[in-house]
Amino acid sequence: MKKNVIAIRYENLDYEHSYNSSGALMGGFYSSIYEPESYFEYVFEQITTASVNGMGLFSFFLSIGLVHFLLFIFYRSRRSNLLFSMFCFLFSYYFLHFFLTTVILTEPISKSLMVAFLVISVPFFFLALLSVLYSLFYEKNPKLLKYLFYASILCSILLMTFQVIGYIMGLILVLITVIELLRVVIVAIRKKKRGLNSFNWFRRIWSFFIYHLPRDDLKWWRF
Repeated sequence: MKKNVIAIRYENLDYEHSYNSSGALMGGFYSSIYEPESYFEYVFEQITTASVNGMGLFSFFLSIGLVHFLLFIFYRSRRSNLLFSMFCFLFSYYFLHFFLTTVILTEPISKSLMVAFLVISVPFFFLALLSVLYSLFYEKNPKLLKYLFYASILCSILLMTFQVIGYIMGLILVLITVIELLRVVIVAIRKKKRGLNSFNWFRRIWSFFIYHLPRDDLKWWRF
């Protein structure tokens, strides 16, 4: 009787960071057999989704950031335009990251580097959002913003050297920033500060895109 043997070479460089859908650590891999047509349809759907959602939203937010940056160049007194452009540039990167890691940079090493940069950028993302709110409701930035900026730089260094400490510090920074965001918004609403109209428009637009964010790819805690 003739026997056929299938040899499979398996290499998992991300063994320590491999999780299933329920968050449990995986020690191996799951094998499955697909028809070629079904597999190619799945890959095509993934690429199409990444291209439309990733590059489309990246281009949209990048364009908004460029417009506000140009407005700042010609109207230097409107500091909020500069801060909002920085926020849009950083926010657009998350959609670019989704596209690159799905379509182009699919190797484990490339993905690890991309996710590492994504993790490092998270404290600065919330910091940029806080600076936008400060520019809407305050004439001068509170000193807390400067301290949070220096702490974010230190957190980035720790994430590249002592990851556990960096993670803990990053979570603390994000928590502090979120609490400050809520405080600024609540005080502005109670005192009916100038800038609420701009904030409401900003809130509606940002909430819409947060809802459509490709969440599965942006789970930075998997790194």
